[in-house]
Amino acid sequence: MQESTTESVPGTFITYQGSGVNYDVMDPFKIAAQRLAGLTASYCLQYGFQEEPWSRGESAYVMRVVDPAKFAYLADVNEGLGTKSVIADDYHPSSDTVRPHFNISIDNFAMCVNDLLTTGALPLVCAMHLAVGSSDWFENEQKWMEILKGWSHACDITECVWGGGETPTLKRIITPGEVLLSGSASGVIRSPEDVIRESRI
Repeated sequence: MQESTTESVPGTFITYQGSGVNYDVMDPFKIAAQRLAGLTASYCLQYGFQEEPWSRGESAYVMRVVDPAKFAYLADVNEGLGTKSVIADDYHPSSDTVRPHFNISIDNFAMCVNDLLTTGALPLVCAMHLAVGSSDWFENEQKWMEILKGWSHACDITECVWGGGETPTLKRIITPGEVLLSGSASGVIRSPEDVIRESRI
């Protein structure tokens, strides 16, 4: 990727590297995420959708409606893990019996799904948002692989497609060495009778 030529101070240039972004250590995470996410593609068939494979890894993930008779509504939610990643770091490294980053990843996904369920929606497609203070965070492969495996496991449990994600490096916003995990999900409500409203509770 080319460096920006936008000058901040005469004679200096803003670069990705200077902002804390290092794609050499981030790309293995992204490649592993896409491989695990691709294994979930068939889950959308049960709701009358089909993945458009060309869109995987692009700016937006695309599904095609195959059978519009299989759903009545779409629901959408965004949710964040909060500071539970700090607790997971306190328990790191993982062991055979304690897998903190695996579990907080499932926890974050579950918060998205739980919010969908309150409307009567079942999870169709999700995306992971994982922000760091420095790209150096991605040098710990054991930690990020546990997060990916947890998210993938949650997708399998709920039969939800993992569509995509985002991995911003937010220097000066997030403390170096820390991670902010969040996500989003869209769900399907099969029929008007399945919608959960205030008046029906």
